[in-house]
Amino acid sequence: MRTVKTFMAAVLIILTVTSSFSGCYFCMGTPGPYQGNETALFTMATFSIPECDQIGTWIYRIETDAQGRTLFKIRMGNSPMYFCSFGEKSPLYAFAICQYFDDEKVYYYEDDCWVIFAKEEDFTEAEKELLKERNDWNQTLNYDKMTEKSIIPKESQGRKNYPNEWKLEQDAKETFLKNFSLEEGEYAYAFFLDDDGEGRLFFTVVVERFNDDVVDASSVRSYLEMIDTKKRGERAVIEQIQDPAHIWEQIKAFKAQNNWHDRG
Repeated sequence: MRTVKTFMAAVLIILTVTSSFSGCYFCMGTPGPYQGNETALFTMATFSIPECDQIGTWIYRIETDAQGRTLFKIRMGNSPMYFCSFGEKSPLYAFAICQYFDDEKVYYYEDDCWVIFAKEEDFTEAEKELLKERNDWNQTLNYDKMTEKSIIPKESQGRKNYPNEWKLEQDAKETFLKNFSLEEGEYAYAFFLDDDGEGRLFFTVVVERFNDDVVDASSVRSYLEMIDTKKRGERAVIEQIQDPAHIWEQIKAFKAQNNWHDRG
């Protein structure tokens, strides 16, 4: 009995500490290692879905097509970026389609491969069919349309396996602050999302204010930031996120406008 009471007390302490940071369980989007075994699918998700790698991230396979594509569900901790669309309640649910993976690489349609909802049941049959259509479900695999990534080793999950990832985020934050002024009491955080292999780095930036150590949801605003490291002075382009519920659409357009993957 004493062992059980001790265990329950420890759990209560953990939840209390977590709540003191987040205001509600999993709300603050605290980065944490993925705990499951779907390393290829997690790799695809964390390079695609902003702030997917939060405490509470779990992956479940749903369906496979005749060509081996995998439709899967991601239960992810909430983040202030999504508060204005989904509120502060956790978790959120993303649904994604992986084109193909092996022991080393994962392949997917960049920016067309996922959707996100506040409730699992919001992913209706109609939404599922739209996602499948965007990802050529049951069609012959087309590698020319795919992005490939090396699978993140299990011991590195929760980050993107870049040795200087923290510094990249700090530099992106400083670049953002050179272009935007914060109001008193506001804080900015940059999160590395992806690189295009041609010197361009892609981040999301969240600006928020705290009230008694809890995020003021009404204060949150978020941005897309791309830094071209091959341009003199590390040219940066920044755009405010308009609709986090459909952020993949804005990301796709933002990349197209700013020469993502362009070798020129």
